Order: sequence, then C-alpha cells, then structure tokens
Amino acid sequence: MRISSRTLNITLIFIYFIMVSVIIYQLMHRKPFFGFIELSGQSLELREDFESADSENQTLIIVITPTYSRLTQLADMTRMANTLMHVPYLHWIIIEDGISKNEEIDNLLARSKIPYSYFTFKTQPGYPKRGWYQRTVALTLLRNMESNHTNAVVYFGDDDNSYDIRVFTEYIRNVKKLGMWAVGHAGHAIAESLYVKNGKVIDFDVVWGEWRKFAVDMAGFAIHLDIVLKTNATFGPSCAGRFPEPCLLEDMGFTKNDIEPFGFDKPIRGNREVYVWHTQTVQPSIRSKNKTIIHRILVIVITSNLSDDDFQLGKCDFTQKSPKNNSLIIVITPTYSRLTQLADMTRMANTLMHISDLYWIVIEDGNLKNEKIDNLLRRSKIPHSYLPFKTETGYPKRGWYQRTMALTLLRNNQFHFINKKNQNAVVYFGDDDNSYDIRVFTEYIRNVKRLGMWAVGHAGGAIAEKLIVNDGKVTDFDVAWGESREFAVDMAGFAIHLDIVHRTNATFGPDCGPRTPETCLLEEMHFKRDDIEPFGVEKNVTREIYVWHTQTIQPFIHVPTNETTTFKRVLNFLRFQ
Repeated sequence: MRISSRTLNITLIFIYFIMVSVIIYQLMHRKPFFGFIELSGQSLELREDFESADSENQTLIIVITPTYSRLTQLADMTRMANTLMHVPYLHWIIIEDGISKNEEIDNLLARSKIPYSYFTFKTQPGYPKRGWYQRTVALTLLRNMESNHTNAVVYFGDDDNSYDIRVFTEYIRNVKKLGMWAVGHAGHAIAESLYVKNGKVIDFDVVWGEWRKFAVDMAGFAIHLDIVLKTNATFGPSCAGRFPEPCLLEDMGFTKNDIEPFGFDKPIRGNREVYVWHTQTVQPSIRSKNKTIIHRILVIVITSNLSDDDFQLGKCDFTQKSPKNNSLIIVITPTYSRLTQLADMTRMANTLMHISDLYWIVIEDGNLKNEKIDNLLRRSKIPHSYLPFKTETGYPKRGWYQRTMALTLLRNNQFHFINKKNQNAVVYFGDDDNSYDIRVFTEYIRNVKRLGMWAVGHAGGAIAEKLIVNDGKVTDFDVAWGESREFAVDMAGFAIHLDIVHRTNATFGPDCGPRTPETCLLEEMHFKRDDIEPFGVEKNVTREIYVWHTQTIQPFIHVPTNETTTFKRVLNFLRFQ
C-alpha cells in the first residue's frame, strides 16, 4: 500500500513534535540529553541516614570521587575512607572508571559505615582526561536523584589527595553558594591560594595558569547542591581546550563576586593553614622473582636536655572503652622535614584516631620540633610524645637513629604512660607515608604475644611481601628482593611485644652493617623463625593486605626568575608555612 506524501509529512511532523517535547521535558526536569550519559538503570539514592529529624538542619556534604584500577588504588581509597569516617552527615559517591566494581573497594566501603554510592562508568570517547567523565556522571546522577534533601554541598575529592578533617567541618559544610580555599602543592606552588580584600576575592595567587578565570585546583572549591541542580554544567567534551575547574564554574554562571573565601580571616603571617593537599602516590615498580622488572611505574647515651614535659604531651586515657584484649599499642614513627610531611602525618593521624588504647611516639629528624606537626598531634587527641633527635654520624639511612632513640627511651621508662596497668603492650614501627587498614591494629598488632608478622603490599618490588606458612609455622618468605634475609619482612610487617623489647638492648644501630634494619633488629633480639606468629594467613594462603608500603611523590615547586613574581612566591610561602 502506498503512503501519500501528505500522510508522510504529517507523520514526520508528529515525530518531530514528540522529540522536541521530550527534549523540553528533560531540560525542565534536568534529565540528561539523548546520547549524553547512559545511566544503564543505575540511580542515586541518599541513604536514609540523612532523612531523620536529627539531621534536618544539618548541611549534607556530598563527596564525589572518581577512581580507577591501579596498584595503589586500595591503599589510597583506604586512607581516604579513614579520613571521611570522621565526618558526620556525609555521603560518598565513588565512580569507578571501568565496567565492573572492584570487590576490595566495595568491601572497604561497606566496612567503613560511610553512607555511600558506588557506580561503574567507563570513560567514553571525547573526554580529554581520566576522571572528567566520572565526575560528569556523578553530577548527572545527582540531577536525576529523587530526594527532598537539597541542603547539601558538593565537593570533588580525589582518592589520593590528603585531607585535614577541618576542610569538611569548617569549610565545605559552611558553603552557601561557591566556597574556595587554599590547596597545598597544587600547580607547582607551595599552595595555590586566593587574594582576598575586604572579604572579596580579587585575584588568584598561583604559579601556573594565572590566565584562568578561576585558577583553582579541583580540591579547592565546593558548590551548593541547589546551584548544581539549577544548571546542566558538567566536565564534558565541550571543556576540551579549557581546564575542568574554570569550565565547570563558568558554565554554572559563576563570577569572582560569587566566591566565598575560607581560611582568610586570620593575619597573613604565621596563622594561616592549609587543610587539603594535592598529593599523589608513587606507583611501585613490581619485579619478578628473577629480578626482571615486569611492570615499571614510576645501646645509646641520651645527652639531649629533654624535660619531663616532652614525654607527657599526651596522656593515655585508659578509662575509655577498651577492647577485650586491652594490649596497649605503641606506634613509633620517624619523620623529617619535607614538603609532604604535614600531608602524610595528617593522613596517618586520621587513621590512628580510630584506634583505642594507642600511644604514638613521633621522632623528628632535627634539632627542633615542627610547630605544625606539634599542633596536629595536639588536635588529634591521640596520646603521644613528640621529640626531636637529629641523626648522628654512622647511621646508614634516615629513620634508623630515630627508631633507636624511641627504643632507648622505652627501655629507660622515659615515657610515663608505662606502668603496671599497661605493661601488656606491643611495639610497632609505622612510617608516616605508609597506608594502613585499621584492622592491622585491631586484628593483628593488638594480638601479638611475642613477634607477629603479616603481609605488606608493594614492598620490596613485589605486589606483596608475604609469609610462607605450613601448619601454622612460618617456613620461608615469599619476596621479590632479598630472599637470603633471615627475616625477609618490611618494617610495616611486624610488631614486637614490649616485654621482649625490655629484655634486650637491640637497636637499629651502626653495628647492623650490611644487614637490613628489620633482620638486624630481630636477630639481635634473638628471634628465630619458629618464634613468628603469622597473621592473616588461612589454609597457608594470605587472606588480605592490611598495610601497604607507599610513598608520596615530592611535588616540584616552580621558582620563577621574574623579580616581582618571585616576591609574590615568597609571600605565598610565608602565608602557608
């Protein structure tokens, strides 16, 4: 049957009408355009935690985190989870760049008890950089969300950045429209910051990209949800050629006058602080057993004039609710001055704050304490001692002398928290840039009787340095480097009962010679392999990794040659040191 041209035209007009109607409807209801984002049936629901009367007047923080599969993904996400667990009234949206969820990440999120939504969306063609598509998906999900909870602030938090809890509680939670603040180590600067006059942002204090309308790092701003819902701005392909932050903010219709500056209510010198740092984790080089690189990605006399006050900066509160096994955990951390010191120590503090019955001994490699580290430790409420001991001649590597000093002070009972009530203690050497699952403390370290050991991720050129266990006994070590070591274990992979520490004079001294520090200490303490208590091994197989040997990339800080610009950089340095 032939169809007349008139009938065909009417049919086409009707189809066009339907299509236009659908587009208008989607515009009015903030739905994504056809071909823009295919949600594939995935939708976002804010957990009921936030619909209760108790949170009615609270501003909800929505953190959007793009993530992707890599060797350090679980370590980075673990540190971020340890931080966000401290922040109430928060919903965490994680978008995986892939076609399936990472089971370990899923389990981490479930254990954290943080209200969260975890989705998978593989980056589509046309998006210039990793993370742009995932943030766009998260914004689309928010706009498609059916919820009455509009009193919320949206923040884009990358999983490898470092966060002081106060960036959430003092800054983000109080954003009314568009909040901004300084970000450490961003754009080759000590800190990318704002020039503020009479409470208004007049310019951006940056080293790189001064021409940007909004010269701000992704970690340096947050937007009220109401603004997000009123626009369709995203990090889409249309941003190509522009930078993601100014692209989003310009497309949302913001101007400099809309910016609410945070952290600028104090004098320029001496008091301003950075609450968030743009950090990156070194991707470890993994070696095969034959040492071929298969995957390359980037006793001591105390002469110091220390007072009793130095050993009592934090007093253990043993009146708090303690676990059934109330062994005290003593964490010894050597640290030293570097650009990422405060960021690394902040992340570690955020982790240790979760652990009850813990005492933190921090030894600074220097003649003086770092005031910012001192303030961090006091704010954390973690019982602690913070002492400066500059490395003496003869010690082969940084950290050996500081650990030795901590052991010596323990044996001399200089730390007044040790008494008959808490002689049942375990000593652990925790570096400040490692990544720790809380369970390494609660399930492993707390239960050590003599010498406990467990697997460590990304140590010694291996995916994980592990124990070979047969019938509950350690018979060998599964490592990629140093197989001949009697104790082929990373510093993060063992803990010793305090009673053993007191019975020997073993240290990380110059007498260790060519031996590695771990083997040297344990041999000098007269341990044998039969003494090892293996943790995390079931049916002779390592179950999970609870600690990772991670390192933070030291940022490159650009020093301009222009005299005027150099003066501005000096001011920037003074503001945030």
